[in-house]
Amino acid sequence: MKERTQKGERIGGGFFVFRRGKKSNRVHPGAFPFEHCTMMAAINECQRLARANPGETYIVVGQCYDARHANEPTDGEANEPGAA
Repeated sequence: MKERTQKGERIGGGFFVFRRGKKSNRVHPGAFPFEHCTMMAAINECQRLARANPGETYIVVGQCYDARHANEPTDGEANEPGAA
């Protein structure tokens, strides 16, 4: 499946710009949020959106941690030659 990226976007860049709701103050991400490759790129976009939409609040959110757990081998895989 082809990744859905936009011009200038970098998957794994780690910085996003989201709008906060006027009444609820909740974050409203889009279906496919644009991922900026640097914090400064996200800040620039945040400022651009705020100027273009007076009264709206935009925030920059950055990835600060991730974790991935490796799949455990099944009994059959554990007995294969070369398995640890």
